[in-house]
Amino acid sequence: MISPAFVQIDPVPWPSGQSEVVAMLALSPDALAERYALRFFEGSDNLDVYVAAAIRLESGRQLGLLRHHGAPVPGTELHADGKDDLLEAIREFLDCSGLTADDLQWVRDDLPLDHLRAVEHPA
Repeated sequence: MISPAFVQIDPVPWPSGQSEVVAMLALSPDALAERYALRFFEGSDNLDVYVAAAIRLESGRQLGLLRHHGAPVPGTELHADGKDDLLEAIREFLDCSGLTADDLQWVRDDLPLDHLRAVEHPA
């Protein structure tokens, strides 16, 4: 188990009142639970039944991890507040979790994935 630089919180309303799906992590909820000692809860929305967990990063930023049971692709959605700097939310999550851009299988089209990759310096 990895000790991440974030804490699990009880789900609370988003500061702006809505969230945005910002990325899809390659890891499943089970893998995230094992790696970070997260507890996922069940819920449902207009799409399907899901499992989810809420976390707070070092900055105080709130994020959600969610997977709908009937999702056609593997992985876990990463949600951020709709009024947040979405690219910065992803960047901070990656830093806090020890993951990299390579652990993302999808990022919103309006967010430049290249800005999340580590800069390689010539030797």
